[in-house]
Amino acid sequence: SKGKVRLKPGESAVLGYWEIAPGMNGMAIVTPETTPEGHVKMTSKLLHLSDEAVSDADAKDLFPDIFDFENYSAIDHDRLRGLQNALQNTRGVDMLSAPTLVSLPGQHAIISIGNSNDSMLSLGLQADPVAEDGGYDLSLDLQRQE
Repeated sequence: SKGKVRLKPGESAVLGYWEIAPGMNGMAIVTPETTPEGHVKMTSKLLHLSDEAVSDADAKDLFPDIFDFENYSAIDHDRLRGLQNALQNTRGVDMLSAPTLVSLPGQHAIISIGNSNDSMLSLGLQADPVAEDGGYDLSLDLQRQE
């Protein structure tokens, strides 16, 4: 699963993808920001959500339509805060990982997490600065390995 999202300053990228297990959906949220040193700090959250949790958290628009495999979206700070509050108060939401990484602008970086079932989830990230507004073109490459 590969995609690119154009982000304005303060926006986050959301990758919603269907059925990582029966009745369970995946979501990745990535928020890039420029550090004072000129690096890119990317705060990520990787989640599992039950079908009911997606409905209860009012997050259906962040997941793909029935014939798509994934949905890449840009959301602003207020929507992200509302989504995070809804997810914290919703049953059926599991936080898999919440890593933060720092890279140079335009440099590819990978976050990998594993679980007890010996499966690995890798999220490749690359934040290319957009000179016009100080935002980023954020490339996401999600791979699941059994």
